[in-house]
Amino acid sequence: MKPYRRFKKKHRLVHIIIVAIAIVMLWRGVWGLLDTYLLPNNEVASYLVGALIALAILFFDDFHLKELE
Repeated sequence: MKPYRRFKKKHRLVHIIIVAIAIVMLWRGVWGLLDTYLLPNNEVASYLVGALIALAILFFDDFHLKELE
């Protein structure tokens, strides 16, 4: 058995916390990049464009978010 899988099985709670922190860090990074590069001088327009892009992605994916379940 690989060391990571052994760690994951033995320390389940620690693994869950590490994954949760990684997810938060990913979203923090994405959010920061969007704040910096997506219409940085116009906060409201940036939010609207971001929401429209997200809706377009969901629309083209037929609102199938089974991967998130």
